[in-house]
Amino acid sequence: MDTSLFVQILPALIVVLLILGAISYFAAKGAREEANQGLGVTPGFKGWLLVLVVILTLTPIRLLFGLVGYYRSPFIATLMHEFPISFYTEAILNGALLITALTTVAYTHGKKREFKFAYYIQYFVGVIAFPVNLLAMTVALHRRGLEAQLFDEEGMVAIAGWIAMVAIGGLWAIYVAKSRRVAVTFVN
Repeated sequence: MDTSLFVQILPALIVVLLILGAISYFAAKGAREEANQGLGVTPGFKGWLLVLVVILTLTPIRLLFGLVGYYRSPFIATLMHEFPISFYTEAILNGALLITALTTVAYTHGKKREFKFAYYIQYFVGVIAFPVNLLAMTVALHRRGLEAQLFDEEGMVAIAGWIAMVAIGGLWAIYVAKSRRVAVTFVN
């Protein structure tokens, strides 16, 4: 990793770790208080479910800012004119991801029983979006006699981010499927 890049992202990384630490503290505190009172698992955004709810709530906001910045880039505008089918495919998948993220947040805060299904759909769309976008752009470049630079520094960062999303989202999917707190909270 380039040292200057690390120095640039270090403040943001520290803020994210502090926020995650605070959320984890309150999640553990709520679960501990519940256990000390002998209540068993009760409904509500406590424990690990609180962490998941915060992550799910921030996801559409992060996606929206990321997509606006991405599509306003002059470089991307040029590529959109050069490879319109690839970018329409990407835009449709990104729009689907944003819509599923917003739907999941709505079901989350409404404590709807459809929450589990919405989470799995959001995870599935997130998992397939990157490979499909990559395939569409690779095909478009190949048709023009160009080669996709998948393994340059930027490509490796994107691939690593996708792998992390698949792994972390998969762990949360297992939690959503197995958690007693999820089962007793999402009943509306």
